[in-house]
Amino acid sequence: MNNNPARSRAGVVLTTLIKIIFSVALTYGPAGAAGFIVRNVSRKPLRWLLLMMLEPMLKRAMEAAAGQFAKEKHETTAK
Repeated sequence: MNNNPARSRAGVVLTTLIKIIFSVALTYGPAGAAGFIVRNVSRKPLRWLLLMMLEPMLKRAMEAAAGQFAKEKHETTAK
């Protein structure tokens, strides 16, 4: 059995980095995706409609997708 402290420390750092990447993706991802989609739309009324509707929908979808993976160790779902 290998009880290398550097290896266990690397695992802790890796999980911390993954959590930071998830939080940054949840914060800035929907706005970036909405901006990319809106940039390709040429009609101004449709662009405003997409801006107002797309970002909240993408944010909700990303939170639901990441919520399945980003749980704490002893967290349980509510009944």
